[in-house]
Amino acid sequence: METFASLKPTTTSNAISTSLTAGAVSDQAHAMDKTADRPEIPQRPTPAWMIKRSLPMRSREDMRLLATGHLPLGILPDGLLLPSFRYRRRVVDSLRDMQAARYDNTDAGQRVESWGKPLVDAPSLDAHLRLSVDERIQAISDPFVDRIREWLTGLGYRVEDLIDPLTGMKYHAGILRQISVSKSNSVLHVDDFVRDGRMKPDFRLPEVLRGQHYYQISFNLLLEDGGHQADPLYCYNRFYRDEDESYCLANGWQFPAELMEDAKYYRYQPKVGEAYVFSTTAYHDIFGGSPLSNRITWSVFGIYVPSKNLMLLYN
Repeated sequence: METFASLKPTTTSNAISTSLTAGAVSDQAHAMDKTADRPEIPQRPTPAWMIKRSLPMRSREDMRLLATGHLPLGILPDGLLLPSFRYRRRVVDSLRDMQAARYDNTDAGQRVESWGKPLVDAPSLDAHLRLSVDERIQAISDPFVDRIREWLTGLGYRVEDLIDPLTGMKYHAGILRQISVSKSNSVLHVDDFVRDGRMKPDFRLPEVLRGQHYYQISFNLLLEDGGHQADPLYCYNRFYRDEDESYCLANGWQFPAELMEDAKYYRYQPKVGEAYVFSTTAYHDIFGGSPLSNRITWSVFGIYVPSKNLMLLYN
């Protein structure tokens, strides 16, 4: 799923419990603020694409090339996440019984709702780590995360959870979103753990990332399109750079489409039931589908640390 940094959701009903556990806003929370990190966002030169189309991900080398930006998009093996059509139908039907959290920080042409616990939506790291998730949502999302973990391990990667260094708490991994963007709208952005984390007043860089060069990717699965063409994904051959911040829009996550005027791009039309992966270190956008589309997507982020042959999963 293509995610949207710094959006603030309005929580509805039982999808997400926004009340913190007892003692969350405490002396410990204030102590966290004093330990907050302001790490630099890694600056990575943009590699030229080796090929301008999607490729099946069959090996660790395929995933390395994808994660480091040498390929625009990868297709995951058939059946990796969805064992059957009936399984997908059960997931979609279950979600219809649960209300989602509506994002406030979007305009009239952007409808984004989520089931789960995205880091970018929380006002602080402490709030994110202590926010509870509906067990029914976890029962849907966690098996997808486990299958990605097992597949990456089978390719030869070390796969770990992302751990907060102060509390020892694990970052949540896996989220479901419903997205509809008008044909004339753009949601151009990047997703980067450090960039998103620095927006939290109490952010602390996990020890496993300290001093490390990393890349970020997103694993996605289109679960439903409502019978209408879902918004295509546009992957750009252009990594984020520090100087781009001067162009960032007031909402804190979106960049003007004109920034990609000279960049090569690959347009991918998601197919229901197909799982795919792409770089979020690179700019990406979604727009141009049917306004009637009911685009429901599951996703999880992976942080690739080349020096450690490591994939860290979070959302």
